[in-house]
Amino acid sequence: MAKILIIDDDRDLCEALEEVLSLDNHVVDLCHCGKDAMQIMDFCRYDLMLVDWELGDIEGPTLIQHFRKNGGVSPILMITGRGDIQSKVDCLDRGADDYMVKPFDMRELRARTKSLLRRPTELIEDEPEFMGIKIDPRQGIAVSNGKTLKLQPLEFRLLEFFVRNRGAWFSAEELISRVWSVNSSATPDSVRVSIKRLRTALEELGLDQHLESARNRGYRLE
Repeated sequence: MAKILIIDDDRDLCEALEEVLSLDNHVVDLCHCGKDAMQIMDFCRYDLMLVDWELGDIEGPTLIQHFRKNGGVSPILMITGRGDIQSKVDCLDRGADDYMVKPFDMRELRARTKSLLRRPTELIEDEPEFMGIKIDPRQGIAVSNGKTLKLQPLEFRLLEFFVRNRGAWFSAEELISRVWSVNSSATPDSVRVSIKRLRTALEELGLDQHLESARNRGYRLE
């Protein structure tokens, strides 16, 4: 599971991309103008961003350059109708990691997305484990001793996030920006409810004590 932001003013294409990427259990946020995208990129953290060139108010390469200058490290795939070499060079020079020319085959998009998500900051495990629990991001399930844990999609994403970042503390606000959709109305109370549900699932395995919470620090899996 990854959190992906698609920035494109073509709403039909955005919805099609969201549907395709959701097949791999990714959380997908959509944005249709450069100004809004700039604010979202500055506030939320994404594992991957897909950016169109022509956004009406701000060009995609300018958006990418702003993101990189402000320390953004997430991989970026440029999706555009411009197929000339100079446009590709300019875009890559401004910080894009890959470049696809419209129209493209969705199978290639999924392949390139998977490739970008296997970037060096990775050596992220494809199927991480925690105390005998095996996480399967492709199917969106967690299995212990052959039994699938009863988790809603949001609780599964929380568990996967905690397992991949084991030992690190995260505030409610950080969890919202990393795990929830930007279009959700999640609040710190929403986080507490989801943490409680996840802890209940872990309690059935005798592992609930590993999901810790602390005032002024937040939550972690230890």
